Amino acid sequence: MYAGAVGDPPEGSKHAKALEWLRKTNKDENIQPLDVVGRLIENYMEESLDLNNSWAENKIKDREKISKTLAQCELQYVKG
Repeated sequence: MYAGAVGDPPEGSKHAKALEWLRKTNKDENIQPLDVVGRLIENYMEESLDLNNSWAENKIKDREKISKTLAQCELQYVKG
């Protein structure tokens, strides 16, 4: 909801709910779906991480995975 997805949360598991919600949002002509996705990944992409801290390793891998997936779709995340 905070990211601007359309309507109430769908039923189902977290994974199924998120996919359905994003599909509904993508179909709504009044919403910019890339804005919603940007808000969803914003915390992952902009969080300050210490590259020398072993606790940040998974977050760094997640960030790289998101960047790679965006690149495969000819997209990129830009801060802000």
